[in-house]
Amino acid sequence: MVLPDVFNPVLFRIGPFLGRAASKLIASKAAASAANAPIRVLDVGTGSGVCAVLAAQAGAAAVATDINPEAVRCAKINALLNDLEERIEVRRKNLLEDLHGERFDLVLFSPPFYIGRPRDWLDCAWRSEDVFERFAEGLPAALKPDGQALIALSTDGAGQYFLNLMRQRGFDVSLHQQEHWGNEIAAIYSVRPQG
Repeated sequence: MVLPDVFNPVLFRIGPFLGRAASKLIASKAAASAANAPIRVLDVGTGSGVCAVLAAQAGAAAVATDINPEAVRCAKINALLNDLEERIEVRRKNLLEDLHGERFDLVLFSPPFYIGRPRDWLDCAWRSEDVFERFAEGLPAALKPDGQALIALSTDGAGQYFLNLMRQRGFDVSLHQQEHWGNEIAAIYSVRPQG
């Protein structure tokens, strides 16, 4: 279910694309791990909650965050509709702020496509003036020592700027997966702090 003021993952396929990639990664990490604890996932800018739902269905414990109050409401509803309210905690947060020392195995992020001032809550999914810089600054503190981020980008937007910024800030960036969608190429990058 998607509320009117929330980025629609049916019309814009980048969210489900990221969620499917995360699900596969979670399943492979769970199979390789001897620990019984679920993989902890942070879904930044969750929107409708599609990535958090797919991660939780794969067995992860997910925290889904968004600055848009309608997105927070929508993600909570979708967690309930999928019987995942025990595996998904939804919070209203601005990017990686106020995590109070929490660390995650996997951080998921589909950043706004463009650099610019958003006109309203829905437009925050399309554009931001400083989201790339703030995400890069906060990511190391949000990840466990062996954690990683999966970031979904499109050739339609400021994706190359974001990748260059992450590399300049000392992150290892590698292509995880990509798909050609006719008028654009969607790609998911694996990002880890160096060292």
